[in-house]
Amino acid sequence: DAIQPDSEIRLQPAFTKLHKEEISYSVGAQESLEKNTYLSWNVVVDALDNKRNLAMDILDYVLLSAPGAPLKQALIEAGIGEDIFGGFEDGIRQPYFSVNAKGADAKDQKRFLSVIETTLRRLVKEGLDQASILAAIHHDEFQHREADYGRSPKGLVYALTAMDTWLYDRKPWEYLFCMQCYQELREDAKHGYFEKLISELLLDNPHAALVICKPERGLTEKREQALAKKLADVKAGMSQAERNACIAETKALKQYQEEPTSEENLRKLPLLSISDIGTQAERFAWKEKHLKDTLFLETTRETRGVLYLRLNFNTQCLTEEELPYAGFLKTVLAYMDTKQHSFQDLSSDILLHTGGLSFDMNAYPDLRAYNHYTGIFSVETKLLYQDLTYVLSLLREILHTTKYEDTKRMAEILNEARSRERMKIEGAGHSYAVNRASTGFSGTARYQDLVGGISYYRFICRIADAFRKEPKALAAKLWEISDKLFRLENMFVSVTAEPEGIAALEQAYPAWEAQYLQDFREKELLREVLDTSYTAGAQKATEDAKPQLLLEGSRNEGFRTPSQVNYVARAGWYDPTKLPYTGALRVLKVILNYDYLWIHLRVKGGAYGCMAGFGRSGEGYFCSYRDPHLKETLDCYDALPDYLRHFAASPRDMTKYIIGAISELDTPRTNANVAALSVSAFLSHVSNDMLQKERDEVLRTTVDDIRALAAYAEALLATGAGCTIGNATEIDAHQDLFLTTEELFQ
Repeated sequence: DAIQPDSEIRLQPAFTKLHKEEISYSVGAQESLEKNTYLSWNVVVDALDNKRNLAMDILDYVLLSAPGAPLKQALIEAGIGEDIFGGFEDGIRQPYFSVNAKGADAKDQKRFLSVIETTLRRLVKEGLDQASILAAIHHDEFQHREADYGRSPKGLVYALTAMDTWLYDRKPWEYLFCMQCYQELREDAKHGYFEKLISELLLDNPHAALVICKPERGLTEKREQALAKKLADVKAGMSQAERNACIAETKALKQYQEEPTSEENLRKLPLLSISDIGTQAERFAWKEKHLKDTLFLETTRETRGVLYLRLNFNTQCLTEEELPYAGFLKTVLAYMDTKQHSFQDLSSDILLHTGGLSFDMNAYPDLRAYNHYTGIFSVETKLLYQDLTYVLSLLREILHTTKYEDTKRMAEILNEARSRERMKIEGAGHSYAVNRASTGFSGTARYQDLVGGISYYRFICRIADAFRKEPKALAAKLWEISDKLFRLENMFVSVTAEPEGIAALEQAYPAWEAQYLQDFREKELLREVLDTSYTAGAQKATEDAKPQLLLEGSRNEGFRTPSQVNYVARAGWYDPTKLPYTGALRVLKVILNYDYLWIHLRVKGGAYGCMAGFGRSGEGYFCSYRDPHLKETLDCYDALPDYLRHFAASPRDMTKYIIGAISELDTPRTNANVAALSVSAFLSHVSNDMLQKERDEVLRTTVDDIRALAAYAEALLATGAGCTIGNATEIDAHQDLFLTTEELFQ
């Protein structure tokens, strides 16, 4: 008979007054305790219905996330924290809104609350900035219409979105139909709707908590010691029979972990056959065209009226010392005043006329010559065709007239950049460990380290400290870098759109180029007036700028952090002239990620994740994620060649591995994905024939092909490159495994 389980997720009773909680977090031995506290104000909001949920997302942007957002700016100007972040968190029974100050002083908690309340009451009285509200609505609506969820299939995203309401006894499709709400919110914004929400949900709501999180040195070690003592006490209180039972249960668990699932149970699962898989590889279809002297890469696709535009500037003109400054430009551009806009108005204008604007730097390997690559500073946006002319003018304005000399704003950006770069490392230590491990032998990895890795984080810390003593020097350097980099001779354009969109860009470009050159000349003349040491035209590439970076040889580093877990990486290179790239490496990646590494590092070792990868250039890596172990993980990597030499798998298992490899190749591509991959293939010289050859090799991979890859694994490991980011006690206990060990955060 059917049962009716009580599946209701009940509400937490509301607080009658602000709740206060003090906790501690661990910091490194060399980190300061002063101004290193987190202050966090959190309030539970009644926003499960669709319209209110969207409205709180809008308020997140308007109050906190937008450049110069009033609540964020008020806290920064009050000197409370070096970085302010937070926002609306939903997808749970009781959504909440939070405001967090990082790098604060614990004694400022009352002032923290006072600034929040005073600012919110002022905004309710005076009214929110309408342009900022409309920009946020336009941006959210653009994303909803475009439905670009990156590598995640739309169906999966929609299914997960349905759970945000369905789990709490609301209609599962409620959050999937938003278009009417966007129009209503535009109208309601004229009549104080958002200000009323601030009053009701944020100001007049006692269901709130203040959390003060103070730094404490050695806290991780204290917790480890406390746990060891607790376990020792438990053991001491056990009888011999209880100990024997515990040992037996542990042995049984290990035996269970090592035993493969029975063939009988495996065959209960449905499985495709290789013949069900299409044999045709994905094909790139860009066309190369020159307008005046500028190369255009044009990809024609159905984009529903959206044009994906990317300006690509070759960074070959920059020296190694200059590359990190270019990396910092990624953060500064569109985040400072320009000749015609304040940075707040610029942000609103960008979101009102585009689906977003981003700046990035990447190195693309040249597969024709190892360790040769092309470094690119990209300016990327997506927009509706009717906004093209205005958006092009905004790009000119940002690249040529950003006011780097605004020292007050620059100080705010530096503080935020230092905070956010550290947070990135803490949240994605595995990626940083892999990249750092590769920097001694890989030019592309060295490049990424300088513009977005551990070296870049330390660069940000250095220039932030230097800025306090000599603020004008940084502005002069950024002007110099931008003058060298943002020249038309360094640029090519990539565009993805329907024919009418590409035609519109081709028509608009000549006038834009002429104005771009005029703006550039005006900028040089202005610089000569402001800086007598500056000479127009002198900032082109010099003989000091090298297209390839000098490498120091393989390194093996350990970076100590206050973390309880580790990110353990090994990286290396196989010579593609002796060991040619093969699609079988994609199958091996699946075997390692879901079998060998999965069983040893995740199932048995307790790591949260594991991964491996192999590139066409010959570079490869093995890595663990949130791993309680270190030496055991490295031993697992070292044992890989022997595992491969004796590799065995049933035909059914090989079919599963091949399907896994094909699933990655056949991931649905959004228009933005296609645009980015076209640039990557163009710069790395990846042809359609290479893609087809790879797919053919994947589909016919055999057990013997996997065994033959033992030589590739041996070559990677023989490179001797590694990096571990993580627990200080573990790294200190295994210093013999590293060439150098040091504190990551100082």
